Amino acid sequence: MRLLFLCLIVFLTVPVTVEAKAPSALALPDVVSMDLQTFVSNSEKITKEFTDDPYLNFEVQLPKDLTERHYNVLKHYESNNRVYGEVYRKDGIAVEDVRPYFSVRAHELSRYISAKNWFVTNLMSNNGSLRGLETDKKGDSFEALYVRFDTLGRTEVVRAKGVLKGSRVITAEYVVPPLLWEEQRDIQTFVIKSFEFKGALDNQNVEPLMSYSHLESFSMNYPQSWRLDTNSRDVENRIDLSFFTADEMMVVFSKIEITLVADQSLNDPLDRSRYPTYLPQIIRERKAAIEEQGLIVGDVMERRTYDLSFEAGSQVTEIYPLRKKLTNYVTHRKAPISREFWVTVIKGTEESGKNYIVSMIVPSRTESSAKKWALAAKAYEVMIETMR
Repeated sequence: MRLLFLCLIVFLTVPVTVEAKAPSALALPDVVSMDLQTFVSNSEKITKEFTDDPYLNFEVQLPKDLTERHYNVLKHYESNNRVYGEVYRKDGIAVEDVRPYFSVRAHELSRYISAKNWFVTNLMSNNGSLRGLETDKKGDSFEALYVRFDTLGRTEVVRAKGVLKGSRVITAEYVVPPLLWEEQRDIQTFVIKSFEFKGALDNQNVEPLMSYSHLESFSMNYPQSWRLDTNSRDVENRIDLSFFTADEMMVVFSKIEITLVADQSLNDPLDRSRYPTYLPQIIRERKAAIEEQGLIVGDVMERRTYDLSFEAGSQVTEIYPLRKKLTNYVTHRKAPISREFWVTVIKGTEESGKNYIVSMIVPSRTESSAKKWALAAKAYEVMIETMR
């Protein structure tokens, strides 16, 4: 029991953040003592098919002593030929007033967000505590270990796998009460590792993608929840676009600016004139506009790369913290990070002569604004990766 108590102390003291900065601290624990053959001999392969929603089909290896709940008693609903809510559950033997169980759920999304960030923001809002997290590059799938409370306030230790499928995040969870965790942690690990989706790819979009194009020079997509604010074509070799989005209260919380600047005309393919691009000047202008809002741009806190749809000479994305200016008697570094400034510079090939600058101001990735941050981060990715 002392070991179990110490394990739970570790669980409950690991902070949750939208973007983990220390992967080693979030590595998932592996099997401790049980071998795979022992687990397989005491379990059975479950293949579940959903006739009306084949995107949910899965296979999993579960302990033989679990009892399946009938599909009709589970809490779920159907919308647009998709099922949402709990779609499968098996319960273990009760110990005192709690029992382990395995559950598969389909979660509805309303806006573009990665599966990982959807999971983390939900865990934060429900006061959960993250112990381990591993994801793919884009965060479209994840495996996690965490502690949460059930509807009666009882502690649950959960190992889960989640995948973004169309307009839903589908999760598989093996839930263990703390009293049983030391005994069943290896079973929990094997179960989640064995879970696999067998359904077809679901191409249903979370929300419609709108398109923008300028002659044959430029095109891109953006989520419908973002609005095209400005569209300037005053310069022969430059296109400026500005997008914004708002929350449920119609309060704008993020803005994305896109500039395409080329060394040739973007309007007339017969124009062979050469034009200046001035990329550093554009970036300086955007940073100056931020400072005019009473914000200080800090040092680079993160760098990213994106999967572009065209060949590029180089690309770099840098993320800067923004802090509010304080008085002359208080240093700016003491002010909390209130927002972030993202800027992406993509230099096209010498043949194309095109260069792109994409920037965004977004609320910081703190608990109070984590979901807004995650929504903006995904939209930023969508816009950049659909540019042509």
